[in-house]
Amino acid sequence: MSAPRRRWMSMAALATVALTLVVFVPNTASAVTTAPRCSGRVATIVSAAATITGTAGNDVIIATGSAGQTIRSGRGDDVICGSAGPDRIFADDGNDTVLSGNGDDIVDAGNGNDTIDAGIGRDNVVGGAGDDAVTAGAGVDRVTGDAGNDRITGNDGSDTLIGG
Repeated sequence: MSAPRRRWMSMAALATVALTLVVFVPNTASAVTTAPRCSGRVATIVSAAATITGTAGNDVIIATGSAGQTIRSGRGDDVICGSAGPDRIFADDGNDTVLSGNGDDIVDAGNGNDTIDAGIGRDNVVGGAGDDAVTAGAGVDRVTGDAGNDRITGNDGSDTLIGG
């Protein structure tokens, strides 16, 4: 066999091996997992416990239970996402954001300039002292403002809206 032919066969063999490695090398990149988020923020507490208690700092809480939960956020500027069940949410002091989720929820916003979205269900929302923005969800909701310049918006259903 001539030298050019041996060279060509060697190169063809190397190309075949290289292609085989490219095709059969396993993907070792780890799967990217997405952290749970509430209102666009990464959760600091995710729980299905019957009672969830936040900290004195700024928490992002996601309730994952289905039978309804009690959520006490503690002080701080918290973000709270309720579960699909009938939750009791106590936002405490701070400028909080509450998305109560589906279910017949009770929300006590506490003091501070809070934003509350009552979600679907028969919800009872009480804003605390501060300038609150409350949106009643679909369902028969009762929303009560408190001291401050509150903005209360009804939605589908026969809502009762009481200014503070």
